[in-house]
Parts: sequence; C-alpha cells; structure tokens
Amino acid sequence: GGIGTTSGLNFSSFVFNEGTPCLSTSNGSVNIISGTLTGTVSYQNSVTFKPVPRTTLTGTGSVNVSTQSAFVTGNYSLSGFGRGPYTVTPSKTDDVNGIISFDSALIAQHVVGLIMLNPVQQVAADVSDNNAVSSFDAALIARYLTLLPNSGSTGTWRFTPPVRSYLSGITGSLSGQDYTAILKGDVSGNWVPPTSFGPLAPEVTVRDEDKVQVRLPKFEAAEDSIVRIPLEVSETVGKGIVSYQFDLVYNSKVIKPEEVIADTTETLSSEMTVTSNVIGRNRIRVVVFGARPLEK
Repeated sequence: GGIGTTSGLNFSSFVFNEGTPCLSTSNGSVNIISGTLTGTVSYQNSVTFKPVPRTTLTGTGSVNVSTQSAFVTGNYSLSGFGRGPYTVTPSKTDDVNGIISFDSALIAQHVVGLIMLNPVQQVAADVSDNNAVSSFDAALIARYLTLLPNSGSTGTWRFTPPVRSYLSGITGSLSGQDYTAILKGDVSGNWVPPTSFGPLAPEVTVRDEDKVQVRLPKFEAAEDSIVRIPLEVSETVGKGIVSYQFDLVYNSKVIKPEEVIADTTETLSSEMTVTSNVIGRNRIRVVVFGARPLEK
C-alpha cells in the first residue's frame, strides 16, 4: 500500500482441536511507513558552529517530500518517502546579511597578494561563478550593495553537497546527512543567524583620540548651481581602514545628484574604487573599497 495507509489483520475463525481448550483472539494491523533522513545545516564560512535555519530540503521521487531545518539548531528530519530512488536538494533565499564593502576590500587585497583568502572564502568571493577570484567579483559585490543590476550571484546561497542521491531508495533511518551553506558575497564570514542574539557586549569606553571623525559641511549654495559636498575624515593612520560605505539622505525638493554622484579624485580615497547609486527618491548610497588602508 501507499505510505501512511493501514490495513487491519483480523481473525475470521480460530479453533483448537474441536473447541478444547477455549481461547481468546487479538486482532492486529499493518501500517505502511518509510525511512527517515536526519542531519544539520550549518554555515561553512565560520570558525565556530553557526546553524542555518529555515533551509528547505526537498526530496524528489515517487512521493515528493519536503521539510525545513529547525529555527534554533539547524537540525532537520525528512520522512514520508515512497518506493524507489530519491534526490534531496537544499535551498534557501532569506536571512541574507553580513555583506558589506569590507568584503570587496578583502577580494582586492587577495588579488594583489596582500592576503590569501582560504578556499571557503574564495568560494564566497567568486560571485561571478567562473571558478576564479578577481577584481570583477569585488565590483559585483559593490553593485549589489548599491542596488545596481547585474551583481552576479551576490546574496544567494550555495550548499555542500548541492544534492544527495539515494539510488536504492530510503527504507531505514539515516543520520548524519549534513549540509554546509555559504552566502555568496560574505567573504569575511560575519553572517549572523536569525536566531543569534549573542551575549550582551561589555560596555567599552572609547577615548576621543581613538575615534575617527566623519563630518559633512554646513554651507550655502546659489540657486541652480553645481556644488561638491566634501566628506571629511580625520585620524585614519593605523586604523586599517580599507573600506567604508554610507547612505546620504537629502531633501529632493532642494537638491538633486549629478550623473557622477561620488568622486574620489584628489581625496584621501583617490586610490580606492567607488560605486554609488540613488536608491529611493531622497537617498544616495556610496560604497568605497581598496586594497591598501587609508594612511593620511
């Protein structure tokens, strides 16, 4: 019978000898069940264990089945299989976070030989999906951050293994059917599970001399004039700053951006790459990264 069906097993008659000794009967039943797969989905680009919850695991076969990894632990249990071979595929589209301009900077440093990304980081960095890491991947991540089209596979999930095949079917209980996940574009590995609240950080007192001051000016401009608004920073030496990004909010009834939104010519960031875009009616996003830190 099909998975989940039940048949009663009932005596229609039973007798010892010619009715001696006497007896009592007890009926039975048969329930049709299948095997179960269990395992854990975890984040691969991390030195500590991070569960990846809400991953959908889909079993394709004579009876299609699916489940999701648990919200807190990343564990899953998949059952209800029919007869014959099966393939199980993990997938996920939500909980995308941790991708910032610093990831582009890490790629730039790797390309020029200042650092060496490990194999897992290189998979996360290869958002062009050509099995190589180049400055093009850094640019695609910057496009993703500024909501520009054609950003490669940035912000998508990849799993290892991408699929599991069970050619002989699934009739028993199989444990240890684990998967690891990588969020493309998160080169640094700072993705945070939606279940991670973390311990409360101790209160830290930052001295004024240790802060990097970031300032926008206050000035007047004539009507219908073109103005450049400088972004000023101070005390960057020794801070290891290789990237930064910001959103600038303005009154669109008063000012509007030019075609070239942000320009680093003759600035502290002149050797860095800048990507910018207007997002919404009154917001500009600017992403800047480079291989070498700001040291002026």
